Amino acid sequence: ESSNTAANRRFSFGVRGPEGRLRHQLQGLAVFALGLAFTSTVLWVMPPTHPTLEVVALTAANLAVTVLPHEGGRISSLLSLRSGMEYLTQSHRAGHDVQPGMDAAFENGPCAGIEECLPTVGPSGPQPEGGPAPDHGDFWQLEWDVTAASQTELHLEATGFSRLLRFSKKLTLEHNVLRIRDLVENVGSSPQSFLYACHPLFAVTQGDRIFLPRETTHLRLNYSLHGRLGILGTTIPWPRTKSGLDLSVAEVDIAYTAEMFYTDELAVGRCVLYREAARQRLI
Repeated sequence: ESSNTAANRRFSFGVRGPEGRLRHQLQGLAVFALGLAFTSTVLWVMPPTHPTLEVVALTAANLAVTVLPHEGGRISSLLSLRSGMEYLTQSHRAGHDVQPGMDAAFENGPCAGIEECLPTVGPSGPQPEGGPAPDHGDFWQLEWDVTAASQTELHLEATGFSRLLRFSKKLTLEHNVLRIRDLVENVGSSPQSFLYACHPLFAVTQGDRIFLPRETTHLRLNYSLHGRLGILGTTIPWPRTKSGLDLSVAEVDIAYTAEMFYTDELAVGRCVLYREAARQRLI
């Protein structure tokens, strides 16, 4: 009798000694075989797509990723298994109550994690080729179909309604790196116009540092709450403003400030969020 089986008999069932040992081993084997048969049967009869999956978890050595196909296919969590640091904001809304349509407002959605904006970022009127599109596009509103899933890889897709575009994503988790490969296909009979933006909302805390490529010396202001840093189109020095504010360091958790900036076209398209307390960075 193995020490593990003996411990289970003693602590789980209060059974000691050799009596019934063989019977208990056979019963355990039967339960294991039943569970294996059930799981294998479910996987065998499951269709190629799994549209009913609501939560998919990917796990590697140092990183866990949670994806919610029914909430716009968004990535809801990037969790460091080494420090417990959560890289993404978490939604304060229970469930996904948005009814997909041209009038859906992005602010009524989860507004958390990494969401997809396609075929537009802001609401579009009838002027663009292909006609109007809803606020932040179609795909944050839709339920996505999972076409393949494993512990470290996920394939999912959805088809838009304002444009006949099929959006497919492949997520691959390797050690502490998440790779996302996107594919947008025109499944209509005429040309389709679109803009795409990945829309991550990171969980930052006071003192977190932001590093942009060295070529970045200034930013273009797109929005500033209450005009704190100026008006639309104002050029802002990076990282320190003319008034001495260091934009590369996160302010207090509840600062009641909000800004949106754009850089010029970059030769190196990456940035870093660094948290000193955890000695971790997100690139």
